[in-house]
Amino acid sequence: MDRTLAVVLQEAEKILDTDSPSMIVSRTLYNLSERTEASEAHKTRIEHVAFSWCLVRHLGHGMMNYRKTSFEGVCRAKLKTSIKIPQSHKNAYPERPVISENRHTDSLTAKEQEEIEFEMGVKTGLEIALESNTAIFPVFERIEKRLYVGPVEYSEYYAGLLHGLGVKGNLCNFPSSFVFELMQQQKKGTTCSLLIGLGVGNLSSGNTSLAKTMKLHLPVFDKEMHVAEEIGAEIPRTVDFQIASLVGLSLVYFQRPDFGFGNGMMRMFRHDAAPQKKGEAFCLALGLSLGFSFLGSGREESILLSSLNMEEELIELANSRLLDTEEQRGQERTNALPCAALLALGLVYMKSDKKYIADSVLPPTCNESLFREKSEIHFYKTLCRGLILWSDISPDKRWVEKNIPEIVKEGVYEKEQKSREGGPGENSACHVKCLAYLNVLRGLSLCVALKYAGRCTEKTRDFFNEIALRAHVAGRKCIDRKNAFEGIIRWNVENTIVFSRLCLAVCFAGSGDLKLFQELRGRHHFREAQAPFQSISMESLSLGFLFLGRCSFTITTKTDKSIALLLASLLPLFPSRVGGCGRYFKRLRYMWAAVVEKKHPQEARSKRTLTDEKFTKLVRLVEEEICAPLL
Repeated sequence: MDRTLAVVLQEAEKILDTDSPSMIVSRTLYNLSERTEASEAHKTRIEHVAFSWCLVRHLGHGMMNYRKTSFEGVCRAKLKTSIKIPQSHKNAYPERPVISENRHTDSLTAKEQEEIEFEMGVKTGLEIALESNTAIFPVFERIEKRLYVGPVEYSEYYAGLLHGLGVKGNLCNFPSSFVFELMQQQKKGTTCSLLIGLGVGNLSSGNTSLAKTMKLHLPVFDKEMHVAEEIGAEIPRTVDFQIASLVGLSLVYFQRPDFGFGNGMMRMFRHDAAPQKKGEAFCLALGLSLGFSFLGSGREESILLSSLNMEEELIELANSRLLDTEEQRGQERTNALPCAALLALGLVYMKSDKKYIADSVLPPTCNESLFREKSEIHFYKTLCRGLILWSDISPDKRWVEKNIPEIVKEGVYEKEQKSREGGPGENSACHVKCLAYLNVLRGLSLCVALKYAGRCTEKTRDFFNEIALRAHVAGRKCIDRKNAFEGIIRWNVENTIVFSRLCLAVCFAGSGDLKLFQELRGRHHFREAQAPFQSISMESLSLGFLFLGRCSFTITTKTDKSIALLLASLLPLFPSRVGGCGRYFKRLRYMWAAVVEKKHPQEARSKRTLTDEKFTKLVRLVEEEICAPLL
C-alpha cells in the first residue's frame, strides 16, 4: 500500500508541472490509481489523497503565504485521516503542517487548518465557476463524490466550495431539494455559504420566499414572521448565522428599498441588545446591509427615507459620544456602531453630492474629541465623505490635503509636541494623531481605488506612491521622538503602505503590470521576519488582483452595484493572525468575484508589454514562487 501511494504522489508531481485544470489532473490520477495493485477501498482513498495533494500544490494558497513545505504538511495531515499508516512510518507524517519562517508559531491549530481548507474550497469553486462551459451542478456532484468517502462530511472545504460557486451566482441553479437538504443540516459553514450564495444568485430579485427563509435567523423579524418563542429557540441564531442572513437579505433587496426590511435594520441600530457586543463584523454587516438595500436612494427626495427618519438617525449615530464615566469611554473606543452608521450613510447617499450631509460627519476639532474616538472611525469618515462627494474624488495632492483634518495634520507635522496639563503625555498625543492620520490615508486610498478600478492610469500610480510616502514620513517623525508606542506605529505604517499597494493593484486589476509586480515580489522575499499577518494577506491579494484570472479578467466600477460589492471585499478587515478570522467574517472578502468581467482576448494581449511566451512564464512564476490567489 505504501509503495502504491508513493507511485501516485510521484506521478502527481509530474502532472503539476503542466497547465492542466484541477479536474483533468484528478481524472489522470484516477486512471493511474486504476492501474495500481490495490483493493477498491484503497483505490478510492488513493484518489482522495492524490486529488487533495494536487489541489493544494497546483492552486496554492496565496491568502496565507504558505511555502512548499506547508502545502506538503497540509496534505500529510490529510493522509493521516484517510489512510492507515504503519507504526514504523508515523514519523514521516507530522501531526501539523510545517509553517513558514514568517510565523511566530511552529504549528497550526484545528481552527487554522479549517481556514486553510475553506480557502482551498473557495479557490476550487471560483475556478469551476469561471472556467466551466457546462452546467455547474453535475461538475459539483463529481467533485463531491471524489472528495468524500461514505457519507458526505460537511467540512470547511465543502463550505468553501459552495461559497466559491455562490459568489458567482451559481447556487440558484442547483436543485431546490439539494439546497433544502443542506439547509436542514444546520451546519454553520455550509449554511452561511448558502445564504450568501443564494443572495448573490437572486441579486435585486426581491424574492419574498427566500427573504422569509433568511429572516428566520434574525430575531428582529420574529413578530413580522409570527415566529413563536419556542420555535425561534430551535433555529440557529449565532452571530455568524445572523451576519450571513443580513448580507443575504441585503443582496435580495439590493437597490430595492423595502420599508419592512429598512425598518428592521433601523430597529437593530436603535434597540438591538447591544449590537456592538456581537462584534465588529456584525456591526459592519448591519451597515453594509442597510446601504446595499437603499443604495443611492438619497440622491433624490425619498418619502421612504423620510418615513424611516434614516438621515437624522444615521448622522446622530455616526457622531455619537459617550462622555460620562471611564467605563463608558472604554465602551466608546470599542463600539463599532458609529463605523457601521458611517458606512450605511455613505452608501445610501452615494453620488448624491449633498455637501451638507458630508459636512455633518464632524471631524475632531480638539484633542479631547480626538482622544475619545477609536482611530478606525477616521477611516470610515473619510470613506463616507468620498462616497457622498463622488465627483470630487481625484488622485491628486490637492484633494488629499483638503480631506485631512487640520488637528490631525498639525499633530503629525509639528516639530514639537507639548503635553497638556492633566491630559495625555507627549508620546500618547503623537501616537493617537499619527494613527488618525494613517487611517485618513487609508480611507483616501480606498476612495480612489473604488473610482479608478481597472483603469491602469499612471496618475493613480503616482497618487498611491504619494500616499505610501506620506505614511512613511509620518511614522518616522513620530518614532524619532522616542515614542513608547513605536511598535504600534510601525505596524500601522506598514499596513497603510501595503493597503495602498492593494488599492493600486485594484486600479491595475488584470493588467500584469511589471513595475507593481516587481515591487510586490520584492516585498514578498525581503519582508521582516515578524511581518504582520495583515500585510502578508494584503500583499498576496494584491498579486491576485494584478494577475486576475491570468490577466483574462478585470474589474470595473461603472455601476453602483460594482462599487458596493467591491467595497465590501476591500474593507481592511484582515485578521492579525492566521485563525483570527472569527470577528472579521471572511466570506465578505470574496464579494469582488461578483463584479469581475472577462476581457476580450485581443484586448488582453494588446495591453501587455511581454510576448505570450514570456507572459506565460511570468504567470507561472507567480503561481509557483509567490503562490498568489489566481482564479
